[in-house]
Amino acid sequence: MKTRTEHQAILSAEPGQWTAAGLQTAQEIANHIHRPWGHRGPTAATVWHQRERITVGQRAAFRRAVHEHREQARAELGYTKNETRDRKTRARVDRLAIGRACVECGLVTFTRRSIAPLIKSHFVSNIS
Repeated sequence: MKTRTEHQAILSAEPGQWTAAGLQTAQEIANHIHRPWGHRGPTAATVWHQRERITVGQRAAFRRAVHEHREQARAELGYTKNETRDRKTRARVDRLAIGRACVECGLVTFTRRSIAPLIKSHFVSNIS
């Protein structure tokens, strides 16, 4: 991104002067060129445009879940509604609430994977 942004600055005849517009252009170029799934895979822009859109109902359900989990998080952390006015406290409550709401709404899932034990070779000899 740095190189592409610098190229945009050079193209606008202002080397070293990065702008939000230059960064946005560099990001758009990267999204249309970069292929995170290999050279035969789709570009990031293609995947983004093919994504399943969130419905109004899903958005409302997520907001309700966040609101409910905020109340629970406040109680668990021992805060009243008036005590969560400072930025750090609000952020702490929100991290818990949003994470739990994402799991509840199925936006984040956790899967267990087995970790295979190390294979011990029969050909290793003890050297003393």
